[in-house]
Formats: sequence, C-alpha cells, structure tokens
Amino acid sequence: MDEELDVNLRNPDLVYFVYPENMDKKWPAYELGALANKPICPYLIDIKSSDLKPPLNRYHSVQSTKDETLQLVRSINKTLNEVRKMKNYLIRILRFAGHFLKRS
Repeated sequence: MDEELDVNLRNPDLVYFVYPENMDKKWPAYELGALANKPICPYLIDIKSSDLKPPLNRYHSVQSTKDETLQLVRSINKTLNEVRKMKNYLIRILRFAGHFLKRS
C-alpha cells in the first residue's frame, strides 16, 4: 500500500458512504471536490472498489465487511486517541505557561 493510501485509511477526515443508489449521482463528485485535499475513506456498501469512478476511485476504500469495518473503526479510534493526547498535552503546556504569564 503506498503512503498516501495508507494515510487515507489510517487518518480519514471523512468516511464517505457509497452504495448503488448514490454511486452514479453527480452530487458526490461536487461534495468530494470540495474536500479534494482531505483524506477520505469511501465505505462501500454492496459495491466493489473496481466499480468506483472518479473522484472516488482516487481513495483507498473499505468494503462493508466485518473485518474491514473493524479495521476502519480501530483506525478512527486510534486517531481520536492521538487527538485527545495532543489536546491534553497542549492544555498542560498552556497551564504551565500560564503560571509564568501571571508573574509578569
């Protein structure tokens, strides 16, 4: 798996649900065009990745199987945990810096 595809699966900003009824509509292309620089993970329901058309075929997709769904949920959970850790770290830094700022 190349690095960009790996990033899309590990850290998606958006999980985009794709199913037969919305696959051939024009509006998904507009929505995804607005998010062109964001990591997106198409979640395929009753569709094979080989059936995807641009722009959806640019992204690493996940089938709606038990194993792939679990992998995606774990990935999202890991990302959320990393965000929480970073937030907590920044809060500690700001509190520490706040002690010095009050003295000045």
